[in-house]
Amino acid sequence: MFSSRPLLRRSLRAPVCRRQISHSLIDVSPSVQEALFYKHPVVALESAIITHGMPIPHNLETALRLEATVAAEGALPATVAFVRGRIKVGLSPEQLESLALKKEPAIKVSRRDFPAAIGRRLNGGTTVAGTMMVAHAVGIRVFATGGIGGVHRGVENTMDVSADLVELGKTPVVVVCSGAKAILDIPRTLEYLETQGVGVVTVGDSDDFPAFYWAKSGCKSPYYVPSAAEAADFVRAWEKVSESAGLILAVPVPDAEAGDSRALEDAINVAVQDAERRGISGKDLTPFLLGEMNRLTSGAALSINKALVVNNAKTAAQISVKISKSNSSGRRVSVIGGCALDRVVRVQSTPIPLDGATWPGSISECAGGVGRNLAEAIGHLVQENLQNYAKPLFVSAAGQDRSGDLIIEQTRGVVDTVGVRRVRDLGTAAYEILLDGKGECRLVIGDDGVLAGIDVAWIGRQRLQGSRMVVIDANVSEESARYVLETCQKEKIPVWFEPTDARKARKIVESSPLWKTLSFVSPNLEELKRMAEAAGTRVVDAKPNLQEVARLARFLVDQGVANVVITLGQQGCLIVNRSEAGQPLRTFFDQETKLPAKAKFYPIDTPNLEPVSVSGAGDCFAAALILAAAEKWPEKVAVAWAMAAANVSLLSAKTVPVELRDLKVPDQGAKCQILF
Repeated sequence: MFSSRPLLRRSLRAPVCRRQISHSLIDVSPSVQEALFYKHPVVALESAIITHGMPIPHNLETALRLEATVAAEGALPATVAFVRGRIKVGLSPEQLESLALKKEPAIKVSRRDFPAAIGRRLNGGTTVAGTMMVAHAVGIRVFATGGIGGVHRGVENTMDVSADLVELGKTPVVVVCSGAKAILDIPRTLEYLETQGVGVVTVGDSDDFPAFYWAKSGCKSPYYVPSAAEAADFVRAWEKVSESAGLILAVPVPDAEAGDSRALEDAINVAVQDAERRGISGKDLTPFLLGEMNRLTSGAALSINKALVVNNAKTAAQISVKISKSNSSGRRVSVIGGCALDRVVRVQSTPIPLDGATWPGSISECAGGVGRNLAEAIGHLVQENLQNYAKPLFVSAAGQDRSGDLIIEQTRGVVDTVGVRRVRDLGTAAYEILLDGKGECRLVIGDDGVLAGIDVAWIGRQRLQGSRMVVIDANVSEESARYVLETCQKEKIPVWFEPTDARKARKIVESSPLWKTLSFVSPNLEELKRMAEAAGTRVVDAKPNLQEVARLARFLVDQGVANVVITLGQQGCLIVNRSEAGQPLRTFFDQETKLPAKAKFYPIDTPNLEPVSVSGAGDCFAAALILAAAEKWPEKVAVAWAMAAANVSLLSAKTVPVELRDLKVPDQGAKCQILF
């Protein structure tokens, strides 16, 4: 939630976010849900090829073969389709057969057709564009199809450009295909993709861009890789830099399956001319042309179509498996805590007159929550400096509503959001934050009942055992905090506790005596006072000096906490533990509890910095220190990096700036003053 500490105020700028499909409209099969949850490889498959791309019984035979091919390579197939107005991800055999045999009418569903299919409760086969939308919404990264749509021949007269190309320009999904369909204008299609910022890579022994029925279109791809394994490496690099456009992996049809190029080209020309003569256009054009191609080639075109789409599914599965293995083998930090939509009301007056009148101000909203902010900051920081780390796992709870969708959309680029539980009957947490003209927080009203969904059962499904460190904030219940402490003590995983706000700070102390096993706590002054008070020491309500702050922190260290990191706003930070400033940050002191506690004050190293926004600086500071602690960096270097991360946030209007990914590890450690 929003914290009143000076360095933890949330962003006042409303985010720009492309609307995504609401999860309430999507039914994900249990097997696909489980695979996504545990980060197993999944490959999305389209269904327009079943409903409109192939005749009966070839469509059903091909659909079943595609799923079997993906499974044989170690991935899980997830066919996407509409069934009576519901978006299905993963079809039962009965649903697959019903669509293929056309027991009920089915429409062809691209982005524009979603409202009609949902509102009229229709069956439908999703196109490349439609399947990409759904795959991205549920977190499937790899999608296999036959060929993408593109710029149609004669576009100068018809302006007929496939919605697939537009979707590729704004939806980050990997599409494994045999290039664009040969009935299209391939050069113009590639030009359009370049304009949209879509990556195009041939997976083969040359940079020839395939043209569906044959391996070489006469056009070149910008890049090529010789194997699925190297394609997976390319995908991992693409994921680090592309947040809003797709990637095409173009797989040439196998030589053994390729047909007579001259005969196919002649058939295409005849089919295109026939379509023009009959006035066939729009979404009816591609099915007509494919049907005519099959007729004119006596079934040869259909045979090639079936062979290439199966080969694409095989390649997609191999890539998905490779990506999954590499991600699961990396180090990871897990963050368990709150996510919320922060609505910030800023009144121009100081003080705020509570007299019932209307006063000028500004209202904005953004994705927030201490746990979410920490996870996003960690996700940015590991990209360049700690590339052996996987995306941080974020465990939280949100409603199945637009606010929850927005938070997921803003976070998933650098964070693994599979651990965010979507609760059907409660809304996403929201906080109304009242700021005065100086930007000081005067009031916070929270509605966060949904965060009770971060319960023991949900956390228990997350496989925390592989975490390098587990971070929890005070939005989790006492029962859940106790479970995390018990699990991590058993597995010898260090735990970092972020108190969130003064009212909730004492929760961890009251949850279990195991709070004394915490590796790190990172309170501000008020939170420290509440924690120390709950732990049983005397607390002076007046603003204490550094020596008194250090005394309170030492009391927690004497109880067993390994490190207490107190953020002091514009003053800097104070760290109390049993290490010297030049030694590595230690997460446990099991054998060294008799060492005396040491207090080190680190003043702000850029006192004249003029901040653009103070929102999020504290979260960015903590995120950097968490990673440095996980890597056992020297304390001075860790603090210097954390302060640099805070400065990046201070100089940005964003709560968690993307520029964190470029933050280099400092050559020198931060200056410190030894208090005792």
